[in-house]
Amino acid sequence: SKDFVDGEDGTSGSKRSLKWFMRWVAEEYGQDQADKMWGRISGVCVKLLIAGLAQLVREYDAVWPLSRRDNTPSQCFELLGID
Repeated sequence: SKDFVDGEDGTSGSKRSLKWFMRWVAEEYGQDQADKMWGRISGVCVKLLIAGLAQLVREYDAVWPLSRRDNTPSQCFELLGID
């Protein structure tokens, strides 16, 4: 967007860090509400991983068939990002 403002320190601009946001929630609504919100965010992340688990297992099995797993010194893994 032409209105995007880059805030290099994570406390200003169009994007904020998660740390900043959680601190702001705690200041505005109290630490109990921030903790509750963090719990709900964590729950959504877990549910997202559970929803994609079957696909991840299929991909893993395609790359590392059961017959090759014991003979291979290193195996790949997949990093999942949620934002």
